[in-house]
Amino acid sequence: NLVDAVNIAALSALSTFRRPECTLGGEDDQEVIIHPPE
Repeated sequence: NLVDAVNIAALSALSTFRRPECTLGGEDDQEVIIHPPE
């Protein structure tokens, strides 16, 4: 039971982690970089 609960918690924590859709870069963070969905 404890192992199942830990596995469910780990999967739910990893499922909420997502890569940002866009980031700021370049000189003075003036460039917007849009990442393609994977």
